[in-house]
Amino acid sequence: FLHFSLLHIGLNMWALYGAGAIAERLFGRGAFLMLYLCCGVIGSAASLAWNPMVHSAGASGAIFGVLGALGIYIIDRRNGVPLTVMRSQRLMLAAMIGGSIFFGFTQPGIDNAAHLGGLGAGLFAGWLLGRPLGRLGEPRRLALACGQFALLAALSLAAAAPAVLRARSANDIAFREAAARFEQAEPELEARADALLAEAEMPAGERAQSLRRAALQWKTYALGFEKTPLSPRSSLGELRGALIRYASLRADALAAFADGVQDGDAGAAKRGALLWKESDAIARDMQERRARFMRRAPP
Repeated sequence: FLHFSLLHIGLNMWALYGAGAIAERLFGRGAFLMLYLCCGVIGSAASLAWNPMVHSAGASGAIFGVLGALGIYIIDRRNGVPLTVMRSQRLMLAAMIGGSIFFGFTQPGIDNAAHLGGLGAGLFAGWLLGRPLGRLGEPRRLALACGQFALLAALSLAAAAPAVLRARSANDIAFREAAARFEQAEPELEARADALLAEAEMPAGERAQSLRRAALQWKTYALGFEKTPLSPRSSLGELRGALIRYASLRADALAAFADGVQDGDAGAAKRGALLWKESDAIARDMQERRARFMRRAPP
């Protein structure tokens, strides 16, 4: 139900309007609703299982399910679709589905896992929910088929859950390793910064350049933490944010000190001192939390 832009939802609703109107008449309103929702769920479960830490949105998994169900309905001889209609419609559906999947494999930012998951669910639903043209079908049989399909959707979510949990655990472990490397390097980074700040004999240009190199080392660690994703519910999220802020402030402070040394700018030096003091406060605040989380065994 969520989309990234008006164009995104517009294209999906245009496709749904074209295929959904036909599917709703063929399968019936109740069955169509079940088809759409369950294919959306199964497509989302496939997306989670394929790449649990990537944010995905859009109705395309459900729409691919509708297209798949239409395809099966048309070629299933039990439903009595005339051969002339079957031949023309199956070619059109195959072109739409094949073209979209090919486009998804060749263009970045398209969730083909959701497309394929929804399509697979739709193919199964088309066989399960199909009924002959012009007949309402048996309510009891239709209710049983809808229940079976809903159960399949629930099972698909359950099957995706271990992949999500493994990805969260793997990301937590990666963050712990990055934090441990930083903890080992931090005393040397601190000593280097203190020595440069206390240095009075070094030429101003050379000292400013050394301060900028030291700032870059701190910035590298901050960027490393930013590139180590965590799940929104991870217990390490607060520590990660504090470490990013701490290392970034250290880098900004050293860069300001470098500007002050090179240009003789007292204002830049004062700004550097304020940033350094702010980063010291963050370091004190997170010291206990940092030790506690680094000792804790990975989940």
